Amino acid sequence: MAGRIKVRHLLADPRATFQVQGETVLSYAVAEGEAVVSEATEQPGDAVGRELLSAFRVADSADEAEFFERMVRDHRLIIRLRVSHLYGIALDGPVTQ
Repeated sequence: MAGRIKVRHLLADPRATFQVQGETVLSYAVAEGEAVVSEATEQPGDAVGRELLSAFRVADSADEAEFFERMVRDHRLIIRLRVSHLYGIALDGPVTQ
């Protein structure tokens, strides 16, 4: 959401890290890179709103109008991460020595 601390930090310094935890503590992925912050959606159904609709996967077209209005009301935006470094590990079984 526009105005939130995360957005303000990324606008001041776009370096960002995104971590995804796997099924065990020993399984994870980390993506590092530069964050690109879009403008907030301003009109129901504008380009940012349509991208948000795709990201949230709203399936019922009857709910789209309410979704777009809520995204504008909440000042929602898109944060993209241009990944420059990706690493992690995927250990599925128990760790043995």
